[in-house]
Amino acid sequence: MIPEGADLVFLVGLILMVAFIGGRLANRVRLPEVTGYILVGIFLKLLVDLLGLIEHERLELLLGEHLGQIPQMTLALIAFIIGGSLPIDQLKRLGRGIAWIGMMEGFGAFVCVTSVTFVVAPYVWAVPPIEGISPIKLVFAFALLLGALSSATAPAATVAVIRELRARGDVTTTLLGVVGFDDAVALFIFTFATAIASGLLAVGAQAGSDLYEIVALPLIDIFGAAVLGIGMGFVANWGSRFAKTKRETTVGALGFVLLSGGIAIGLGVSPLFTNMFAGFTLINLSPRNIRIFRALSDIDAPIYAMFFTLAGTHLEFSNLGMLGALGAVYIVARFGGKLLGVRIGARLGHAPSTVGRYLGFGLLPQAGVAIGLVLVAQTNPSFASFAPMLTNIILGTVAVNELVGPPLTVYALRKAGEVVGAKPRSDSKSS
Repeated sequence: MIPEGADLVFLVGLILMVAFIGGRLANRVRLPEVTGYILVGIFLKLLVDLLGLIEHERLELLLGEHLGQIPQMTLALIAFIIGGSLPIDQLKRLGRGIAWIGMMEGFGAFVCVTSVTFVVAPYVWAVPPIEGISPIKLVFAFALLLGALSSATAPAATVAVIRELRARGDVTTTLLGVVGFDDAVALFIFTFATAIASGLLAVGAQAGSDLYEIVALPLIDIFGAAVLGIGMGFVANWGSRFAKTKRETTVGALGFVLLSGGIAIGLGVSPLFTNMFAGFTLINLSPRNIRIFRALSDIDAPIYAMFFTLAGTHLEFSNLGMLGALGAVYIVARFGGKLLGVRIGARLGHAPSTVGRYLGFGLLPQAGVAIGLVLVAQTNPSFASFAPMLTNIILGTVAVNELVGPPLTVYALRKAGEVVGAKPRSDSKSS
């Protein structure tokens, strides 16, 4: 048994070591490291309990209260980096086709998953009774959050397939642009959906009649976060002139990201949206600020390893029974929404027909941002009745999406004729 004074340090070290092992094993079988981190995280609590290293109650306390802020901090970093990946000149080069597709595939998944979940969930989920909140409102809040989580896409697996095949063409170029733009869309949808769901569950006996709490508050949250983020971006741009070395830049940048997120939480606005706008503002004020984002990339590996391994520890085995039905619904509805959204976005953006027909098959992988968002949702007291189930669905389907996604991307690129030796299946007219 590890003494209480040393158990936190021991646990952090153990998390990083099992993450290292999980990442290596995942690489051996050609899976993303993220999948390995999650899998070893799932069994971490079982291992510690089995060996009697830390008492179960103490372990839950360490993972919950002591290390519970790591997901918030990591996602603040991710949101900041996402904002920094969106310089205006690059967005202009990508063209309106990518912008339309990026927006519509995200909203397509959101609408499809929300709608289907709202219909199916009452038949497979024993909705818990909560005083002052009707079951239909609880189900709708759950469906909204699951729909919001479905909009995110993980680019790593898709980019790896493109590099392996050395694919070139309209679908390839558009796909690379969309997966980079996608996370920003997902953060917007999640921020808005979270605010609406919180308003629904907070209204209680008013049965959702208070439009101010349900509609106005989400808009205020997003607007407030945007204003704060832009302001923090100007502050960071001014402060960056005092960082003369890479070490100073790294320390200052990480401190700024956490400070910005903390101020946002204190003011009651979204820390994710705040940091995304801060990163967006910073990169567009001066191209030199790219050094700030590069400095952060040198320290993110252990942070991400701990983050995803901790995510695995949140899997609740008691909820696995209903994961099969809801997980299948989630995967199918999300995939259908992505395909439909790409079709609509390609038509609105006047993209080539091959893009509208095949690009959606490259958007199935899901990992980092979705996992971070579901862990953030888990910290919201309003969602306590269904947060474990949300976490189970996302963690349980990540492995499926990461396994099925790459072969579908290969299929799409081959059908589009963008792999050496593959013949194109259609012309270049708008779909």
